[in-house]
Amino acid sequence: MQSKIRLHSKSKKSVSGSANVLIDSLPPFNGSVLKFLTDGKEVLVSANQQFDEKRSASLSISFPESIDNKEHDYVKDGGIDIIYVLIEKDDDGETYTPYSAVYGSGKVTVAFDLERGTFHATFNLKVQNDPTEPQLGANGAFRDVQGLEHVQK
Repeated sequence: MQSKIRLHSKSKKSVSGSANVLIDSLPPFNGSVLKFLTDGKEVLVSANQQFDEKRSASLSISFPESIDNKEHDYVKDGGIDIIYVLIEKDDDGETYTPYSAVYGSGKVTVAFDLERGTFHATFNLKVQNDPTEPQLGANGAFRDVQGLEHVQK
């Protein structure tokens, strides 16, 4: 799902919540939610964690604002997208290594309340950096996310 949401430099609401994921052979991710946005059609939730001065990561999920609160198969046209990105800094800049969730590899359970501006999700699926590389198991969650911000697209 290629979609764009305009991000404002100053958040108008106080976003809170956490996200975690265990991915085979990668450092455990236990991040804080920094973005919880909707443009009236799509919702984006993004969490970050700083491992050390040179390594950090982000975990993001996007889904339609009208999503049903239930367990969803993670499929290509299901409207849900999950990506984990490992970021490594060196003297020449930053290297981003994305691990996209693999369609057809698992399930995502969603609880989203547009009126209250809250979100919770769990997932158990596979992620992959490149189709030529092995798929890695990913088990994670977004917990107690609050402070939904409405933005213009």
